[in-house]
Formats: sequence, structure tokens, C-alpha cells
Amino acid sequence: MKGKLVLIAVFLFSVFICSGLSSCERKAHAADSSAVGSSVLAIKDYSDETGAGVSTAAKGVSYSIAYPDNFTKDKRSVLVECVTEFARNMGKDDRLSIYEMGYYGITNICKSISKSELNDSITARFNTGLLGDRPPRLYDCIARLSEDMKDTVGAAIIVVSDEMKSAGSLSADEFMSSISDFGVPIYAIGMRTPISADEPTLRDMAYATGGAYYHVPMLKNLSDAFIEALKRSKR
Repeated sequence: MKGKLVLIAVFLFSVFICSGLSSCERKAHAADSSAVGSSVLAIKDYSDETGAGVSTAAKGVSYSIAYPDNFTKDKRSVLVECVTEFARNMGKDDRLSIYEMGYYGITNICKSISKSELNDSITARFNTGLLGDRPPRLYDCIARLSEDMKDTVGAAIIVVSDEMKSAGSLSADEFMSSISDFGVPIYAIGMRTPISADEPTLRDMAYATGGAYYHVPMLKNLSDAFIEALKRSKR
């Protein structure tokens, strides 16, 4: 009888020990998980304080605006007004890159914006002569823009005029298959009237990047479409 009691006592003690170890293991695992989370958070906080390893978003947002250099005088004046207003409302750490797609190099648009009253903390770099091609070719220009905007956080706004050609070194299929790697949403403003065979590609390009497409057959609507694109890109 005494032997049975000893066996029962040993069995109960074993169960108690096992359950205790299991509980300790669970607590230890939870503690480890908490520690990992805390250490990651600490590293992030430390990076933010020292400025090391801070994400691009923490430093500001990069916006790029591309337009063909064959804009008429009327279109230029509207574009200058829209881009200048946008630049004035950018964050102090935001960056704005303006690309001219075409052959002539710097035009009145860049000159006017560079002379306007912009926030001193904004770094606006004006990239001229994006491609030495006449007329500008949309696919090649955007492929180049995509390369320049790699690893940035922001948005690209593409303005396409009547004379801009979609032909380029990339076929439409090749271009659309690579546009998913663009990395930022494209807000495209098409100004062809009537809509040409190339226009759906421009629309699809914008949608494929999570952006939007605006068809503007009349110059008087350019300002509204451009401002709407700018607003959406800042969300």
C-alpha cells in the first residue's frame, strides 16, 4: 500500500514539474517575443533620433513632374501657375524634380518656376533635356524617369500634349510589363483630341501604378486636372 502511495506521489510530482516547465517555456517565449519587438522599436527610435537609417518618407517626399518641351505659350503659363502653387505648399523636407521631355532643353516653364517665390527649404532641381529626341517619345522618357525615381517615396505627374509620340525603343507590351516596377503612382494628364490609339496605353499605365488618368481636351480644363492630380498625389 505504501509503495502505491509513493508511486502516486511521484506521478503527481512529475505532472506538476512538467506543467511548470511548460508554463515557464511559454512565458520565456513570450518574453523573447516582447524583447525582440522592443529591441526593434528601440532601434527604430534610435535611428530617428540620430538620423541614421531613417526611411525616405521620414526625410520628405519626392515629387517628379514631367512635361514635353513643345508646350505652347498658353499651356506653359497654366503649367507654371499650377506647379508653382504646388511647390509653395510642399512640406519643408519635400523635394520636387521637374523633367523636360524633349530636345530644346530649358524652357520658360523652368525659368519661371525657378524665379518664383518658393519656400527656401525646398530643393527644386530642374532636369533639362531628359531625352535628345524630337518629338519626345513617351515610353523612353518614362523609362528614364522610372530609373531616376527608383527607391523614392512620392508620385510622378506626366503631362502629355498633342504632339508627344508614344513610340520609343520599347514596345507597348514591353513598356506595360515593366511599368509595375516604377515604384510610385503616376498621375497622367492626356491632352490629345480626339483620343488617339495610344491614349488607352497612357491610361493603363497610370492605373497600373495605382495613380489616375485625366483626359483634358480643352486648355481651360488643364489647370483643374493638374491641381486634382497634385492633390491626389499628396495624400
